[in-house]
Amino acid sequence: MAEIYLVQGDLKPSIQATLKYDDGSVVDLSDAQAVRFHMRKSDGTIKIQNRACTIINASEGKVRMDWQSGDTDTPGTYIGEFEVVWNDGSTQTFPSKEQEPLKIIIRGQIA
Repeated sequence: MAEIYLVQGDLKPSIQATLKYDDGSVVDLSDAQAVRFHMRKSDGTIKIQNRACTIINASEGKVRMDWQSGDTDTPGTYIGEFEVVWNDGSTQTFPSKEQEPLKIIIRGQIA
């Protein structure tokens, strides 16, 4: 599981990821309509839902999710995932079954 560490209120760095299938091959996003990001706290509380992501390189499966004000205001441990919406309207979530979701840890500010 990939881990991302942030301090409460920080909006950088963005999350950059390469989406992959269970066999490790890269997801070609050329036929994707959109990629969205979801993040929830370990207690199940939804923090981000359906956040539009930027496709950086479709053929290499590279995406970026930029933080917005309020996303990192609550310290805690979160899990995140990317959802691809294909041109036919179907959806597919990454990481999938064999890969664990992203772990995002936001610690409180010292000052």
